[in-house]
Amino acid sequence: MRIVLHQLILTAVILIATVTAQSPDYTFMTQRSFTSSLLKSLGDAGTALAGDISMGLYNPSLFYSSLKNGRGAVAAGYGRDSLFNRHIMPVAFGYTSGKGAMGGYYRFLGGDKVHQNEMTVNFSGVLFENADVQGAVDMGINFRFEKMVLDIDDIREMPVERYRIDTAGNVHRIGTVDSTPEERSGRAEVKRFALDMGFFQPNFLEHLDFGLVLRNLLGYTWHRESPRMISSDSTIADSVSGTDTVARFDRHYRFIDEEGYTRSWFPGRYRSLLLGVVYRLEPSASISLFFPVDMELMGLFDRKVKTAFVFRGGASVLINRMVALRVGYAREPKTILEGLTSFKNAHVFTGGAGIFVSSVSLDFFLSQKSFGFTAGYRF
Repeated sequence: MRIVLHQLILTAVILIATVTAQSPDYTFMTQRSFTSSLLKSLGDAGTALAGDISMGLYNPSLFYSSLKNGRGAVAAGYGRDSLFNRHIMPVAFGYTSGKGAMGGYYRFLGGDKVHQNEMTVNFSGVLFENADVQGAVDMGINFRFEKMVLDIDDIREMPVERYRIDTAGNVHRIGTVDSTPEERSGRAEVKRFALDMGFFQPNFLEHLDFGLVLRNLLGYTWHRESPRMISSDSTIADSVSGTDTVARFDRHYRFIDEEGYTRSWFPGRYRSLLLGVVYRLEPSASISLFFPVDMELMGLFDRKVKTAFVFRGGASVLINRMVALRVGYAREPKTILEGLTSFKNAHVFTGGAGIFVSSVSLDFFLSQKSFGFTAGYRF
């Protein structure tokens, strides 16, 4: 009984230490950081909402959709959030000609021990012409390249795992029998290439616009880290199981002062599906109302991960085509740990406003531990 109790306590300690050692999954979380004040002020509900060209980072087709009435546009912003609490600086630029558009984005994100540079190239245009009262279907593709540098300074619990080898030579994991804390201090560099695809159709139904995005449809990552983790095995006494003698060994993990390098395709859990609609009303010539609603499905393309649902919604009133007031709400994770292994939704409330004077627009948003503003110019 005492041995069983000891094993239970040890297992609980290891589990707690493992959870506390988890770090944010930056592949997920950087895509949820500030890109557009319009988007953030509506609780990130913008899959079907054309606005400034920065919306094209959220739905690639919105890049062209936001430029239909002009030739080109530029936008720049500044913001902060709880993960990147120093600087978030997005810049967008693009040009449209006929039924197609091309543009690009640059974004810098900086936190206490992490910073990231991103470059995105967008190609978008008309996929299908409008039919009857329905609007044309726009399509867009984003090619994203990201480079993140992370300073490592933490304590990790290094487990000791026990295995057995049967008479046929097969190796079976028995479980974790011990763990030891070990400090590590170093540096990690991660490069990612990813592709997003999006669609947008105004007047999908009367007063209703529709958008769809396949995020991280394809992706590849290169990872360098120092120090790197290695394992070593130590043999323990053999045991007898029935008439067979079973060999056992313990596997120990530790860090060494060398650089480790890995590369791989994005696993299925990084692909997500976004669906969004915007309901539009014009109760008078001077008032326009917009109600965007988004639903994101995460883990849909990975059988090993339970599908998670994220809801986002907002409301916007545009007065005299000059002043916009916005509020938003999202039921989404504040932080995703270790690639959906820890996913807990929280209530997120946002608000903001915008001013439009001729070809110039100024927008800002405010939320819990985050804020930002965006300036745009159309020509």
